[in-house]
Amino acid sequence: NADCISGGYCAITNVPWKQFSFLYANISTEGYTHGIIVEYDRKLSGAGRFEYISWFNGNSWIDLENDVAGSTWQHKSFNLPLTASNNPNFAIRFKCDGWYSTATQWCRLDNINIKGITEVWVDDDYCPSCSNDGRRWEYDAFNTIQSAVETSMNGTTIYVNSGIYREPINITCRANLAIVGVDKGNVVNDFNNTYCWNTASYGCSRKAAIRVVSSSNISIQNITFEGGEITGNWGTMFFFWDSDGTIKDNYAYNMSLPDAAGYYNEVMGYLRSPNSAKNVLISGNEFKNPGRSFVCNDYQNCTFINNLIYKTSEDFGYGIELGSLATGAAINNTIYGYDTKAASDSSTSAA
Repeated sequence: NADCISGGYCAITNVPWKQFSFLYANISTEGYTHGIIVEYDRKLSGAGRFEYISWFNGNSWIDLENDVAGSTWQHKSFNLPLTASNNPNFAIRFKCDGWYSTATQWCRLDNINIKGITEVWVDDDYCPSCSNDGRRWEYDAFNTIQSAVETSMNGTTIYVNSGIYREPINITCRANLAIVGVDKGNVVNDFNNTYCWNTASYGCSRKAAIRVVSSSNISIQNITFEGGEITGNWGTMFFFWDSDGTIKDNYAYNMSLPDAAGYYNEVMGYLRSPNSAKNVLISGNEFKNPGRSFVCNDYQNCTFINNLIYKTSEDFGYGIELGSLATGAAINNTIYGYDTKAASDSSTSAA
């Protein structure tokens, strides 16, 4: 239709004098927790006008625009308050009226789009009263990675700005989440705590700095991770249980302690799927002094591509270990420094 912004279909109404027409829709925003954006294109002709364009928060109507005129197509976009989020009673309405005695009173709408925010940002300098780079506190601006994870809907990309973060990360029963550092050399998570595995019979006997459980398509990318305070027997940096995803382009280091001092199970990554086949891609990372490095067990499929895995300290361990029913592939990796003999039987470690 030539009257529509793109030449296709749009909403058009011709309103007689002192009459009006409504376009109304109730659209649940449940699950969308970070904010709602309303966008549309509008055009009027003759004496037509939008008396109001408003949204419903479950209790009352709030105007986005009122007494609107304009004879050319105009694009409008609004970030709504938090009460629009996760709201089963969310609704929007457009009221067009004819306020003159003329036959040429037209209202047109096109490209109406109601969407949740699927990109959020973490910065250790963000705060409730800060400018936050123009973002809204606890909508799409956070100062910890975990707070962004906990309030993000599935399908969100969490961008982490440069800073020093000292926090474990817990992701449980989630899907399609990505945690992406904007500058690997300057986005540093220097863990000072861990989460208990709390899977199968392990409870708190084993702990993880990054815990991913019963989740799908979880991506962790382009961040520097330092072990240090969390390393030790069954202190694990990356823990995936019954989950799939990607560990890509990270620099992770300082998980090694001497086998001669009683340490054997300090593990950079433990990936296990006891119930069904899961896939984890480990690609383009640098793992320095990773302890026992990566262990894949049960039905876990692990693919290692273009990683650098090496030790500069005296510590027995493995570069890549596939155990029990695990499958996988190792393609174009560089592994070196695994030449320390085991304290128990003087056997040689392998990658």
